Amino acid sequence: MVDESVRAFWTQASEVLRDRISGQDWCSWFAGAGVIEIGAERIVVEVVNDFAVRWIDERFRPVLEQTIADVAGARLEVVIVARAPVQDADRPHEQLARAARAHTREGAGVASAATPWESTRAPLTASDAPRSSTGTSMTEAELLAELAGADAIPSVTLDDQGDVARTRPGPGALSAPSGARGSGGRPVQLDHHIAGAQQLNDRYRFETFVIGPSNQMVHAAALSVAETPSQSYNPLFVHGSTGLGKTHLLHAIGHYVQETRPDAHVAYVTTEQFLSRFLNAIQASKTSRDNSARDRFKAYFRGVDVLLVDDIQFLAGKGTWLQEELFHIFNALHETGRQIVLTSDCKPDRIPQLEERLRSRFAWGLIADIDTPDRETRVAILRKKAQVDRLAVPAEVFEAIAERITTNVRELEGALTRVVAAASLSGRSVTIEQAAQVLEAYAPGQSEPVTIERIQHVVCEHFALDREDLLSQRRTQQLTLPRQIGMYLARTLIGAPALEVAQRFHRKDHTTVLYAEKKIDLRIREDREVHDLVAQLTVAVRGSGGRVGAGS
Repeated sequence: MVDESVRAFWTQASEVLRDRISGQDWCSWFAGAGVIEIGAERIVVEVVNDFAVRWIDERFRPVLEQTIADVAGARLEVVIVARAPVQDADRPHEQLARAARAHTREGAGVASAATPWESTRAPLTASDAPRSSTGTSMTEAELLAELAGADAIPSVTLDDQGDVARTRPGPGALSAPSGARGSGGRPVQLDHHIAGAQQLNDRYRFETFVIGPSNQMVHAAALSVAETPSQSYNPLFVHGSTGLGKTHLLHAIGHYVQETRPDAHVAYVTTEQFLSRFLNAIQASKTSRDNSARDRFKAYFRGVDVLLVDDIQFLAGKGTWLQEELFHIFNALHETGRQIVLTSDCKPDRIPQLEERLRSRFAWGLIADIDTPDRETRVAILRKKAQVDRLAVPAEVFEAIAERITTNVRELEGALTRVVAAASLSGRSVTIEQAAQVLEAYAPGQSEPVTIERIQHVVCEHFALDREDLLSQRRTQQLTLPRQIGMYLARTLIGAPALEVAQRFHRKDHTTVLYAEKKIDLRIREDREVHDLVAQLTVAVRGSGGRVGAGS
């Protein structure tokens, strides 16, 4: 039992500390901390888990030590320890997140968190009423045009108020028909298509994620969330540039939870998929084709145990009615102890036209950034890929690629693929001389930034096409290959998200882009002519001399 004088000391110290660091840092790291021992020479500060110990020790030890010294009137040795794990029945859930929520709302009524994996749902509060967004939002008609052709929504049983009334799903819950009727509920049919739409990538696991100084802390945070969902950082918000491993970590969390908690319902979804499903539900409900569609959408996303959402920045400007739906899903999951993990290319406060209530909720847990890998990490990434793909590549080739490609992991791995493919097509082993030739074509010094417009311009120039033809809906043989190569280059050279590439090439669905990327990647490996063509276009896109403009 902690003495009252010890508790009073920490209360005073934490208030001083709160004034010396940002509110977000205090909520994330110290709102759930406490002092368990204090003496004449040392003080023991207890924090939520081992990851918090490492993070505070690395980033906040000086200010913590100075604050304690100022309050105590003497310099004390500060020992930081992790809170001992407790039994499931007594476990205090979401300690940091709940403290942050209390601090943010300043006394507003919030339902307490339920035990993880319980199927009860806490009620939403009066403060959850819809609010208008700032900035220009897309109209419903515009979103309908942009996201047409969405896949169907699965569902589970709803109670009479439209809330989820389900028992904990078994390992096959995503693909098994749901004909059961909950207590006082109505049956809603499960759509089998959802299982294929949300499968995790088997290559993206913690074992295949290469750790370095640029991603060490975010990796530790992701692993902590996977080991103890909803107990440490909820939500976990990971941000960083394209191609640095955010999606890899999302899938790794999903795999880990599924393997350690087989009865947990894990859902991975891109923001585009979320928008598409919501749109489909609205369309079906309005046309009376399926009156239960909106219920099914709500039931599915409020019924998961772990929700993994990729590229949340694409929520910007999509309308208050859409952001409101995500807001209620977020609350329903968070307040019942379900884990939420989000990724973005920027921090929540930099997502434009995002409602403030969503922005603040995204910051309730931990905001962690993933940075560009250093040279040693880049080499390690290449070694790992070669090991996984069973490629025979000399060490000096790894070094040469890591020296040339410095900012994007996806591009780094793409360069290795090009080098190996070129050697294979010529019937030779990979050598440093051969790799140097490929790299010179793949990544020479650039005189101007590579953009999607520039790629389109280069492709049109090479194939003697008008840009309007390249972006048209026609699917002739003369247009299909140039279009696929253009989308492939946009994905591999600049790491543009599939949704953005689809929009810029006037495609209705991002799956068209993913198909083109896979198709061209395969042809590069098997067809010498296509390999050389892509290499030639890469040189033109990246090359200097003003031969190609920035595009229109």
